[in-house]
Amino acid sequence: EITRNNMCYWHDHLAERLLPAYRLIAGRLRASDYIRIDETPIPCLEPGKGKTATGYFWVYQHAEHGPLFDWHKSRANTCLDKILIDLEGNTSFSGYLQSDGLRAYRTFIERQPEATIIPVSCLTHIRRKFWDARQDHPRISRWIIRQIGKIYRIEKRLKKEGAAPLDRQRTRWLE
Repeated sequence: EITRNNMCYWHDHLAERLLPAYRLIAGRLRASDYIRIDETPIPCLEPGKGKTATGYFWVYQHAEHGPLFDWHKSRANTCLDKILIDLEGNTSFSGYLQSDGLRAYRTFIERQPEATIIPVSCLTHIRRKFWDARQDHPRISRWIIRQIGKIYRIEKRLKKEGAAPLDRQRTRWLE
């Protein structure tokens, strides 16, 4: 049986040992020109209260650098500062920031006027908004949903063919 104190010590020791890797990945994400971000709610115990609260894993993802998980107790725009802003005076993130469109991302971008951050929406979230609007605006919603369906079919075909990134990009532009 392992004591709680021992487990906490191991956790802290491991976290300290992994901090350089964490900082390296965060630096590489900041230096890239495209990042996907999503925040995922996770139930957690509130220390000292014995009650469950909601915390959030903010997941930063880049194809070359892999994922980086960052824990926060909220979905506030300031949660993005720790990863996207270099507090040591080096380069902060500039580029395409793909997200689900949560207001926190727009607020973060507005707070960073010196950075060139271009918000990019997730096509699944865009489609969902048009799906929700189909009763109020049936004609345009149906047309846009069909167009997104065409994009999905192109992507499915490219994936099945194992197309390389540049081939995928060219096909997207042509079709």
